[in-house]
Amino acid sequence: HETIVIFDDFNDFIFNRCKDIICKFGGNNFNLNIADMWINAYEEGDYASEHYHPGSDYSCCYYVDLEGDPSPIVFPPELEIIPKNNMLILFDSRILHSIPPSTSRRINIAMNFNLSPIKNKITNKIPNNVSYS
Repeated sequence: HETIVIFDDFNDFIFNRCKDIICKFGGNNFNLNIADMWINAYEEGDYASEHYHPGSDYSCCYYVDLEGDPSPIVFPPELEIIPKNNMLILFDSRILHSIPPSTSRRINIAMNFNLSPIKNKITNKIPNNVSYS
């Protein structure tokens, strides 16, 4: 894996949109961290088998460059979302999803996120190991 600084601003944009959405529905008593980030570049005929993202809390796809009639992202049993340029899809990482064979070129940025609770001043002072005599 390679760190490429040119993506930092773009990653921040996606990360902040996802954080806004999660805060809106789940409160803001957490820290959000990017666990993974990758770019998918599909050519005609490329696909992604049904899968999920174990070890993460949320996943997202941000569609950067779609041409023609792009294949949907499919969430069984019956939800298909046809992506559009600049569309962001955020979902629970445990949800199965797939991409049928592509009929045109598509590039999207995908990320996995983990939540961790914000520790308050009281819990920060509680020792991890307590022994009683």
